[in-house]
Amino acid sequence: MLGKPGGAKKKAKRRIILALADMHSGHKLGLCNPDTILWDEGPDGQPVARRIALGKTQEYLWELCVTLAEEVKEFAAGGEIILLYSGDLTHGIRFSEGLIASTVDEQTQIGFWNLKPWFALPRVTTGRLILGTPVHTFDGSSEAIVARLLRAEYPRCDIKAISHGLLQVDEVVIDVAHHGPFPGSRVWLEGNQPRYYLRDLMWKEIQAGGRPPDVVLRAHYHVWLPPETMRIQFQGVTYESHLVLLPSLCGMSAYARKSTQSAFQQTHGVVGIEIVEGRVGQIRPFIRTLDIRTKEVLGGR
Repeated sequence: MLGKPGGAKKKAKRRIILALADMHSGHKLGLCNPDTILWDEGPDGQPVARRIALGKTQEYLWELCVTLAEEVKEFAAGGEIILLYSGDLTHGIRFSEGLIASTVDEQTQIGFWNLKPWFALPRVTTGRLILGTPVHTFDGSSEAIVARLLRAEYPRCDIKAISHGLLQVDEVVIDVAHHGPFPGSRVWLEGNQPRYYLRDLMWKEIQAGGRPPDVVLRAHYHVWLPPETMRIQFQGVTYESHLVLLPSLCGMSAYARKSTQSAFQQTHGVVGIEIVEGRVGQIRPFIRTLDIRTKEVLGGR
């Protein structure tokens, strides 16, 4: 946009949505901040601080988060950041294999420390923690408890825990929840169910007399797919929506190997969504993909 003759160009209004999910804090393959402090009771009854020893997967994930946080900071370039955490902040105790913390107090403390560096990024003004799967989040308590801890730590930041949000940022509307469509059972089928899911959501919104959300954020399956974009024309108006399925920030547990039928790749990361002058701009994944198979050469020489 041009300013007055001879004047400076007007700077575009720009905000960044930082979307992340599925840390599964409290599991040995879940994300874990090495600065996390837990508390034990000493022999004299006094609280004693205890730090957690990280496993190799946790070391990798934390180093990745440090790197990605710097990439997000560069992408934001001083713009306001709105953080949306889309569920399963903790692992819960129903699936007990691999737990390093077995109480709601310890798991939420780990989750709190995991989110601190993201809320410490420059110009984070708002945070919404979406309630995840009940068996992982102590019936939704995890996100609610961590939201209270974060509000005390960052009092100038607007932080809440909610189940399902319809959030407006400038003129952009974002529908965010934890559970969403299955990504696909085969490579050539990936994206089919997300497209059907998005079209259905858009038509339901239109039939209810509303406007489809510009962005739909979902998580739960620990899979990154390129965003699906759908356009629907109705009564002379063209609506456009983007569905973003978020990757995880945790490793592949034994239960996950079973559920994925032994997937050999896993993608970790976060997603940045740019809002410029009230419109959706770039949808930028900050991701890394691993081959998690054991690689060996067998036989004599």
